[in-house]
Amino acid sequence: MAASAVGAIDESLLGMFGRGGVYDGQWGIILGALLIFSIGYMGWPHVVVSHMAMKRPSVARRAGLYSTLFNLLFIPAPYIVGIFSIVLLPNLVNPEMAIFEMAESVLPSFAVGIVMAAIMAAIMSTADALLLQSGTVASQDIYARFLNRRMTDKQMVLVSRTIVLTLAVVGYAVAVVEPPAVATIVLFSTTVLGSAFVPAYVCAVWWKKANTVGAICSMLVGTVLAVGWEISGMTAATGLDPMVAGIVGSTLAMILGSLATQRSHPVPERIRRALD
Repeated sequence: MAASAVGAIDESLLGMFGRGGVYDGQWGIILGALLIFSIGYMGWPHVVVSHMAMKRPSVARRAGLYSTLFNLLFIPAPYIVGIFSIVLLPNLVNPEMAIFEMAESVLPSFAVGIVMAAIMAAIMSTADALLLQSGTVASQDIYARFLNRRMTDKQMVLVSRTIVLTLAVVGYAVAVVEPPAVATIVLFSTTVLGSAFVPAYVCAVWWKKANTVGAICSMLVGTVLAVGWEISGMTAATGLDPMVAGIVGSTLAMILGSLATQRSHPVPERIRRALD
């Protein structure tokens, strides 16, 4: 019934190429969207850290089952809300307000408050995880490793807090001066992080010849390609999504970098044994 109602408004909305067939035949864009929403999340640092914190393989197996069941319910939800909003809110100006507008239209006041609180809780939990992860990376992986090897715990905390405060202020300023679309930020950040880290993560677990040099090359090439592809307008020129270009380039860099430096940077024996 919902599909019939949407088709009555615009039949092109029932296809996979977007309203009016704007992406008709652009398989590079469609593949990029598939990659973003399937493996792109693996590039988020706070997600990977949660995976790495699992103590036993049995925990990972249970977590995989639980996350699969959760995603079966979670992933279709935005699409269902979008379909209903097309039918029930034909005059909706900002699609990013669909959930809030839908809640106000069909739910009682107390339920609307619960929906908004749940959304804000999800936003805050993700934001603080990213801020804390950024502070940790800046203080431990960059400052302590390359700038001050004798850094004390007090200095480490100070650097981490400074980075978190700086990022928070910058984010607040951007949101106040010229707030970009939330969906645009999520898509771009997932594209860059996925292109930079996913091939390195996968190869580190499944490929015995993956080494440090290959991982660094993969992260650098993936980041530069994804960002450069978006900024230079190569998406429109080539019909390929930045995620596609980033993943392909990052994977090739991982393979070539690792194979070219097997003698100078061999994989430690303890890691080889862990992969066997």
